[in-house]
Amino acid sequence: MARTFWGEFIMSSTYVRNHLLYSSLPYDMSPMEAAFGTVPVDLRYRTLGCDCYTMLDIEGQDKPLIKANPSTLLGYSMESLSYRVRI
Repeated sequence: MARTFWGEFIMSSTYVRNHLLYSSLPYDMSPMEAAFGTVPVDLRYRTLGCDCYTMLDIEGQDKPLIKANPSTLLGYSMESLSYRVRI
């Protein structure tokens, strides 16, 4: 992967690390749970840099096109439950 995407990988690895459980925290809490009191529910972890496919969604159509674009997974969105990909 190109050096221009290393920032994305660092942000994504920090995101994952803050959502995983730690035995050094009381009751095997995650750092996010310790700081904010909410249990992170995230089941979307994938290998960063892996191949993935994005569906095309054209405005005005009732359903997405059946054709998909090959892409590369760069990380996770901080605002929503979606992935950041390079098309």
